[in-house]
Amino acid sequence: FNVAVLLTNLSEHMPNDSRLKCLLDPAESVLNYFEPYLGRIEIMGGAKKIERVYFEISESSRTQWEKPQVKESKRQFIFDVVNEGGEQEKMELFVNFCEDTIFEMQLASQISESDSADRPEEEEEDEDSSYVLEIAGEEEEDGSLEPASAFAMACASVKRNVTDFLKRATVKNLRKQYRNVKKMTAKELVKVT
Repeated sequence: FNVAVLLTNLSEHMPNDSRLKCLLDPAESVLNYFEPYLGRIEIMGGAKKIERVYFEISESSRTQWEKPQVKESKRQFIFDVVNEGGEQEKMELFVNFCEDTIFEMQLASQISESDSADRPEEEEEDEDSSYVLEIAGEEEEDGSLEPASAFAMACASVKRNVTDFLKRATVKNLRKQYRNVKKMTAKELVKVT
């Protein structure tokens, strides 16, 4: 996947480079394979230059993204953004859209999950440790990525965190975390936060 991101990024920054074409021709099948899983955010910086941030889209997120409720939200968001004027308003609309979409995708996931058989609670408690520890470990691994600007890095971080949240924010995991927090003493809660 990282090779596909690199080649895509290079092909946009150096479209007429013959050396790059030598790499792109044999790697075309790799690019075609990863294309549906490659997401992109385009950000216009202060110098009116567009920066692109790439990220991986999981299969479950793609499935949820195609749900009718989410498609309607996307359509409404695009309509609202086109009709709104200021940059601040557009940013607020984007944040609200993300929050609403996360909620809708969680709800759709919950509905899909309720259709399948539920596991016993004992198995839930035997799963991996808390979500907080998982995120801390992944942030250390992702520290090697260096986007071109601080804003692009912040956007990439937000997108990565939203994606990680969507992967983990199932009703089952939320219940588990709620039980874990409920068992903690006040001193333990202060240490976690």
